[in-house]
Amino acid sequence: MMGIPIRISPTEFDITVVLEPENIARMREHDPAELVKKLYGPPWTGLQIRNIAIAFLPTEEREEFLRRLKQDPLDGLRWLSRGFKYRPDRGDADTQYERQ
Repeated sequence: MMGIPIRISPTEFDITVVLEPENIARMREHDPAELVKKLYGPPWTGLQIRNIAIAFLPTEEREEFLRRLKQDPLDGLRWLSRGFKYRPDRGDADTQYERQ
């Protein structure tokens, strides 16, 4: 599991949790994935988490993702989330829940 933080303002950051097949296998055995903010150290510990995204990284895409991530973290995350179905007209990520 990887947690990739991206600072989005002077006081906030977003984090993308990247789960790999072995993480899913462990979760199936009731071993939860855990994100521990304090392990990231400064400056992240002094910032608020705004959004958390959770993505899946298939084994066969790992090398390409890490290459992109190293060159440009935002490009790596855009590539990883290339199937994201954001619907601004619904006010959130495209979920089954409608706004009341």
